[in-house]
Amino acid sequence: TSITDVATELSWLYDGERRTPIFRGDPRSKPAIKYLEIERARLDLGWVPETSLADGLRATLDWYADHWEKLRHAS
Repeated sequence: TSITDVATELSWLYDGERRTPIFRGDPRSKPAIKYLEIERARLDLGWVPETSLADGLRATLDWYADHWEKLRHAS
């Protein structure tokens, strides 16, 4: 799963619209491609996620919605 995939899924879960994220800054001569991959943890540690990516992102959005005002005013 790429960072772009996660950002697009978050957009969809937020309000039902799929957006393509915009990355700012000068392009690198060699792009830094990051993937969120659990296969190594699964193989080396026997770890298996208990929550799907979509469910985890939804729970994160819900948490921020519930706590946004407090976070906005934190110093």
